[in-house]
Amino acid sequence: MTKAIRRRPAGDEGFTLIEAVIAVMIIAVVIAIAIPAFRGFSGSAQNRATQTGIRAALLPEKAVWLQEEEYTDDPDALVAFEPELVFFEAGIAPHGVVVTLAEDDDQIVCIEALSASGIMFGVWESATEGTFYGSDRTGATLGCGAGAPEGWTQSGW
Repeated sequence: MTKAIRRRPAGDEGFTLIEAVIAVMIIAVVIAIAIPAFRGFSGSAQNRATQTGIRAALLPEKAVWLQEEEYTDDPDALVAFEPELVFFEAGIAPHGVVVTLAEDDDQIVCIEALSASGIMFGVWESATEGTFYGSDRTGATLGCGAGAPEGWTQSGW
């Protein structure tokens, strides 16, 4: 019986229906595996882009501190050092870098940004204590207190 199925009339070319169905099933399995992996990669890329934006804002902030011996939350002063930065006032825009100073202390600055994946990333920088990195998966504003936020690390995100 199988020999009869495999035999084809002379000049008959192409795939059998079974071969075509198997090829479609293989492609479907590959797609089913690739789509979740791609979504994970895109979320990771969005997070890295946000972290890069924060780091890009931290460098001119440190440059201002070296010149003035105090941090600033003035976007114009920071853009003078890094023209490509996009700053937003706290609470106005969801995707962009927000720079705030600790209340009554120009020696502490906080830089935060919301990733397109919904995670809020932040840096807490102190002239005396160093740099701390943290994030919040709920997307909540991280705030800028007098001390390093609990659970944040100096080794990065």
